[in-house]
Amino acid sequence: MSKNEIKSKSAEGAEVKNRDAENTVSETREAITHAMEIADLQIELLNLDMGNMTPQKVETFFARYEGDPIAQCLKERMLCILKIRNCLNDKELFRAIFGLNPMGPVDIQATPVSISMDFYNPIDWARVSFKKQSIFHGLSYFLFPKGMSSTRGFTVKDERNETSEEIGINIDYQRAYGFQSLRRIKKHELRHSMNHEVGDRCYRLGSWDEYFGENDEKLAEIITEDMAQVGLARLKDELAAFVVAGNKSKFALKYYVFSLGPLVGMYNYKRQNSSFWNFWRKKGLRESVIKLVKKELPERINISEILERSYEAVKLLESKGYSREWAVSFLCADNNLIKDWLVLAETCPPVADRKDVRLPLRIELGGLKN
Repeated sequence: MSKNEIKSKSAEGAEVKNRDAENTVSETREAITHAMEIADLQIELLNLDMGNMTPQKVETFFARYEGDPIAQCLKERMLCILKIRNCLNDKELFRAIFGLNPMGPVDIQATPVSISMDFYNPIDWARVSFKKQSIFHGLSYFLFPKGMSSTRGFTVKDERNETSEEIGINIDYQRAYGFQSLRRIKKHELRHSMNHEVGDRCYRLGSWDEYFGENDEKLAEIITEDMAQVGLARLKDELAAFVVAGNKSKFALKYYVFSLGPLVGMYNYKRQNSSFWNFWRKKGLRESVIKLVKKELPERINISEILERSYEAVKLLESKGYSREWAVSFLCADNNLIKDWLVLAETCPPVADRKDVRLPLRIELGGLKN
C-alpha cells in the first residue's frame, strides 16, 4: 500500500471516529432532552387533582405527548385507574383486588399511576400482608400483582354486572395507624409506582435460554451483567423513593437501611434467592455457571459509591434551580436508572437556561444533607 493510500485510509478512519463521536453527542443530547420532558410530565401528573379528572380530560392532557411511548403508557395507566375508581366503591375495590371483605375502614385514593390504599385496622393489614409478598418489611409494601410482570394486571370483577376484565394497575398500600409519617410513606410508594411506569424496561431480566450453548465463562458474564444492571435499577429506584420522601441523609440510608435494615442484601447480592436459581436450574442452567455468577455478582454493585454520586447528582440539580421532586423524576426517566446520575446532572441545563418550561418547577426548597 502506497503512502498516499495509507494517508487516505487514516483520514477515512479519523472521519468515521469524528462522525461516531458527533452521533454519540447528538444521541446523548436527545436522551437528556427526552428525560427532561418526561420529568416535566411527571411533575404535572403529580400535581393533578384526580378527583376532577375524566377520560376526556386525560386524552386532552396527553395530546401534546402523542407518539411518546412512555407518555402513552402513563395515559393508559391513568385511564385504567379512573375506570376502576369510578365503578367501584372502597369496599368493592378492596374485595375485587384481594378477594377479601375489609374488617375495618379502608381509605382508597386514585393517583395518576396507582391506587393508594390506607388500612386503619391491623387485622386487614395482617391479612393482606400475609396474602401478598412484601418488599419493604415492617413499614410499607409495594405490590406487584403478577410477580415482576410488566403488565402488573389485576382481574377485577364487578359483582354488580358479573363481568370481569383484565386491568393493568399498580397498588400502593400502607398502614394508617401507629405512624406519624404516613405522608412520607405514601410519597415513597408513589415514587416506586411512577418509576415502574417511566423506567419499566430497566427492571426486566433478559431471556438467557438462547445463550445456554455458550461456554461457562461467557454465559456467566452475560447473566452477571444482566443481573447487575437490574440490581442497579432497583437500588436507585429505592434510593429515589427515600430521597423524594424526605430521607435526606445518605449515611442513614447506607448504614440503617441498606446495611442493617430490611433491605440488606437485596442489591449487593450477599444473600442469594434460592427459588430464583431453582427456576433456572429447571430450565437447564448449568450449576457451574450459577457458581461463577454467585462469585462475581456481589462485586458489581458498590452501594457506597452509588449513594455518594447519586446524592451529589440530586444536590447539583437542586443548585441548578430544580425541585427535589423534579430532580428525582429526571434521574429515573426512561433508562436513566442504569446510568451514572452525576453525569446526567452535569449535562442537564439549569432552569434559567430553559425556554420550554410549562410550569414552575421549583416547588420545594432546601438541599440534601450530608
